[in-house]
Amino acid sequence: MSARKIKTQTLFYVVLALLIIVGVASAIIFKTTTTLKVNLYQQRSADAYQLAKAGVERAKVELANDWDNWTMDINGDNINHRGELGLDETEDLGEGQYWVGVQDTNPAVLDKLLIVSHGWVGDTHKRISAILVNSGLPTVSEEAWVAEFEGDRVSKLKADGTIEWTNTGFNEPYSVSVNPDTNECWVTEDSEGRVSKLRDNGTIEWTVAGFTRPQSVSVNPNTNECWVAEYTGNRVSKLKADGTIEWTQTGFNLAASVSVNPNTNECWVADYNGNRVSKLKADGTIEWTKTGFSRPVSVSTHPNTNECWVAEYLGGRVRKLRANGTIEWTRSGFTRPASVSVNPNTNECWVAEYSGNRVRKLRANGTIEWTCTGLSGPTSVSVNPDTDECWVAEYTGNRVSKLSADGTIEWTKTGFSRPRSVVVFPATIITGDAVVVEPGSWREE
Repeated sequence: MSARKIKTQTLFYVVLALLIIVGVASAIIFKTTTTLKVNLYQQRSADAYQLAKAGVERAKVELANDWDNWTMDINGDNINHRGELGLDETEDLGEGQYWVGVQDTNPAVLDKLLIVSHGWVGDTHKRISAILVNSGLPTVSEEAWVAEFEGDRVSKLKADGTIEWTNTGFNEPYSVSVNPDTNECWVTEDSEGRVSKLRDNGTIEWTVAGFTRPQSVSVNPNTNECWVAEYTGNRVSKLKADGTIEWTQTGFNLAASVSVNPNTNECWVADYNGNRVSKLKADGTIEWTKTGFSRPVSVSTHPNTNECWVAEYLGGRVRKLRANGTIEWTRSGFTRPASVSVNPNTNECWVAEYSGNRVRKLRANGTIEWTCTGLSGPTSVSVNPDTDECWVAEYTGNRVSKLSADGTIEWTKTGFSRPRSVVVFPATIITGDAVVVEPGSWREE
């Protein structure tokens, strides 16, 4: 064999050996990195648990399930989903995100310690606020806030419809919007021209006056800011968490409804007498305005797609608008549709027909899935995105009803006085013994 061939062969084996070494080293590094991530997950979960025991109100959490570890892959598909570790949803949860893993649904790991909170699970926006330490049977807690227009009060209802507490002293409360992160509720008073913020226990944190018939309110849970539509004031204002007015946008003609997208902090506005729908940017400037509606009275935005559902009160129609304002479809045949509520998990929409005395559920393409009759003047609907159940305020019936996902009435509670608005507080799902984290915020130092 020539010296040249020997040299070539030797070089070949050297390169092969180097490739093997690099491969083994890469595998070791990968395994070590994964182990470190797992350890970090376990340590910070334990830290969060100790913080809760020490009385910390709540740890802000970024959900993460894309680590290369089967106990952290909630869907079991090893595919990145919106909001997982390393993607772009970190800022959406505000200050002090707490990086932890998401427990797998496999029963073998139900005893893993973890903490989860408001954020994204897979592609679905959910809220879970408990620290799980042991496995057990599922427990669901659900609440709803109801504004009684003639009763001059706001009540908080439990999942079965029993009243937890009632706050009197309001004057024609018209609209309510709850922050699922803090369990605080924003309330508008139509005739008094006020907006109030209520704590979880129903006490008033603050009240801001000077509005003109504020009839709609929508809170952004990520910022705890609130958008307010003034019906005869013909303007929309954005309030900070402490109630100070950040800015006011004028030029509307009976602003009837607002719906904020928590992911973009943009807001959709139903301009009732102007027969138009506008989309406002976070700073209040008008991004665009679409005309051709017939008394739009209610808007509900989809946080993931930034699409919006619009109820036209006199037009008897429901329309679905894309993010740029173009109309995707129109569904007619309603009788005074007064309220719409979209489920972001299913992209279906619940519609309350005031004069039709019914509630309908529309699929994503606008076809009617079912109709629930026997209601009395429903003016407000609010869907629970986790259970797909819907709460209904029956204005003329003086009652509140809860509908199952298939439209059957689960129960009806009477004794209300013109309930004008209802908003559901998403369920807290506890799969084991838990230390429940009370509403509030915590910033990692």
